Amino acid sequence: MPAKPVVIKFFAPVIDVTNLMLERTTLNPDEAKAWGLVHEVKSELFEAGSEVISIQYHQKQGQ
Repeated sequence: MPAKPVVIKFFAPVIDVTNLMLERTTLNPDEAKAWGLVHEVKSELFEAGSEVISIQYHQKQGQ
């Protein structure tokens, strides 16, 4: 993702976002929340009892 849309969306200084991207910085969940990149941090990906559907692509032989 380019830095400017992140800056516009999350109101972070351009230089800060650009430096994080150039340094390939990985944020932990709490840091991502502090930056406004996520709304909440959950320990479970899905609620208990949720129906999860797997979508897979199988390439045919010879293609």
